[in-house]
Amino acid sequence: MKKGFTLLEILVIVVVLCIIFLFSIPVVRLIISNSRFGSFENSVYNAIDAVDVYIVNHEWAAIPKEGLEISVLDESILRNNNFDDGVFVREDKQVRMLYIKQGDYCAKGTKEKLVTTNKGCGALDETAPTKANLFLKNSTSDTLSIVAGGYDPDSSIIKYELSVDGGSYYTNDDDINNVFNVSVNDNKEHTFKVRVTNEGGKSLESETKKFKVEDSSIIVYETNNLENVQSKKTFDFEKDKNTKYEYSTDLSTWQELKKPINVDKNKTIYIRLTNGNKVSYHTLNVQNIDTVLNGAYPELDDKMVPVIYENNKWVVANTKMKYYDYENGKYANMVLVRKNKDIDDDNSKSRDYYLTDEAIGEEVYIEDILAFYVWIPKYRYQIWNINGSNELTDINIVFENKDSLVTEGVKNNDWVTHNAFIYLPENGFWVSKYKASVSMELNCYLAPSKENCDKNIYDLYSLKGHNPINNVSVSNASIMADNLNKQFNIYGLTNNVIPHLTTNLEWGAIAYLKNSKYAYDEITGPQDMGEIGEYVMGNYNYDSGLNKNHNSGFTPDGQNKWPTVYIDIYKSINFKAFKFGDATLEVNKENENNVFVNGEKPFMVRGLGNIFAFSNSTGEALENITFRSVISKAKIEE
Repeated sequence: MKKGFTLLEILVIVVVLCIIFLFSIPVVRLIISNSRFGSFENSVYNAIDAVDVYIVNHEWAAIPKEGLEISVLDESILRNNNFDDGVFVREDKQVRMLYIKQGDYCAKGTKEKLVTTNKGCGALDETAPTKANLFLKNSTSDTLSIVAGGYDPDSSIIKYELSVDGGSYYTNDDDINNVFNVSVNDNKEHTFKVRVTNEGGKSLESETKKFKVEDSSIIVYETNNLENVQSKKTFDFEKDKNTKYEYSTDLSTWQELKKPINVDKNKTIYIRLTNGNKVSYHTLNVQNIDTVLNGAYPELDDKMVPVIYENNKWVVANTKMKYYDYENGKYANMVLVRKNKDIDDDNSKSRDYYLTDEAIGEEVYIEDILAFYVWIPKYRYQIWNINGSNELTDINIVFENKDSLVTEGVKNNDWVTHNAFIYLPENGFWVSKYKASVSMELNCYLAPSKENCDKNIYDLYSLKGHNPINNVSVSNASIMADNLNKQFNIYGLTNNVIPHLTTNLEWGAIAYLKNSKYAYDEITGPQDMGEIGEYVMGNYNYDSGLNKNHNSGFTPDGQNKWPTVYIDIYKSINFKAFKFGDATLEVNKENENNVFVNGEKPFMVRGLGNIFAFSNSTGEALENITFRSVISKAKIEE
């Protein structure tokens, strides 16, 4: 009689389960996405009803012809208002939304005829662009540089096409690039026509114009770097005294350029230069205007290599361009790499090479990577559960590089800077993407061994597929993390950064992001925070543990002394001793088995089953607890 499965049968079962799991991931993502979109649609219907009631009860209130903005309605009218923006009008005794948006979700119309999208409000534009035109930017003896222009008051132009001498329309490699360089080998006039397309897919053709090659000596110089990511940009030009400079954003209204142009959003600006009877045109495609992080940009130390995930691989990123998209959950990543190339491996390269412009866009060889880190930008969040009595909801977050502190009398609905960003003045922090590990050849940290490795010998890694460190006390974990920038470290880190064991507040900052509209995706965000227990630097009253056998190892002085900055000290063993943002009391209903720190087990442990779970420990070396590190760019003032 058969008493069990054969090895082959077990392997077949495992393969089938893996296939089912892999196919289920996109389905689950789709369900979550549809659920969020459905929630947005329901909120819009509720908003229309609320606005209708508002108008009925406020007949005296004049509704402007151009519409009334959602932002003027207080919390009593639109409860739980999470909309970013919106405008409504009153037509034929009913409310019509000109638009209402939340992130990429957008809706317009009446309650009976409401249209929605998850691709931005521009996708709902049902009209063609209002203007399409083309200009001769400049010419040489064999090239005509043609500028295609378009304007739409309701959405952005997303495609520029050119037709030469009645031929088929074509685009540049990048559809949004509106400057076409046309090679010519004669001195004859050629006909040109452009077609512009908006986000709604509607197109407009320009009139036909004729140009021929002739040298032009009028040139516009940009004094600003167009590539650097900024919250706003200013453009000025080196001007020729005999030339008149004008600019336009809609191709119809031209203003003389007498002072610098200030820009706070991505747009196309057209420049017209007139010198005697000669007129030429120039275009500025303003990009990398950031309206999400609001200055909380990733900060890189000299030897950190920024990377971006493209075509299923990690490549060196161009820091002058946005290599992240927090609005869509794509977080900034960087890697620490080995200093010298492996002379026995042709694929290996040195750290100095990865830091050159030549390496931009090139894959970072996995064997050269020592650790992955993810940027967590500074932000403020809206208090929603000060007493821990409510269920977890989507957490409202706004990124920023300043402080919005409320020092006393904090109450629900107040906005406060998350406490993880006020240990020292900083714009954010880098958290290790994976749990800390050591060399794969070493197993003194790995179960079932009980040996607690010497914290001064081994270097830390943060790599996919490495077994996480365990059997390490919280004090040794702290020292190992602190040593990431020690003299002659393998990562190239300097004393301009402060590496340390993740604090409880830093864990909370990541957890809150995970439950906001800026939730990170499964590739660019931190990995497996909630898989097994992780030590964080959260402690009750500087208590080092029970006794010699169940002790963290921290001492008032000596090699294992307590951290002075990156540590969260709790003065009570009651949940009410929580710190705003530490993801304890505010989210406690997510897991009723959570246990706060106390006199016997004074150290906080996170991630026991989910990202909001927490328990306590003596701080001793345990098989089921690991840790991860954080690198802050802040530097302590002397």
